[in-house]
Amino acid sequence: MDEPRAGRSSPFDEIFQQFRDPIYSYIYHLMGSAEDAEDFTQDTFVKAYVALPNTPDDLKLKPWLYRIATNVCLEIGRAHV
Repeated sequence: MDEPRAGRSSPFDEIFQQFRDPIYSYIYHLMGSAEDAEDFTQDTFVKAYVALPNTPDDLKLKPWLYRIATNVCLEIGRAHV
């Protein structure tokens, strides 16, 4: 991704701002812990940031982010058992 210019946000910053709270709420609902929701939300957006350059142009962003969040909960949640 291109580096953001001073005073301008990157496309990923805009995605994060738009979806951070809904993803956090979704994860909190699944996991029942504010601490886990914070950690898993961060993990979700790190994974999304890394994968975004390799996604198709017609990507449906919202379902893609929720799928990543679900997978993070499943992967990390299993490690807690």
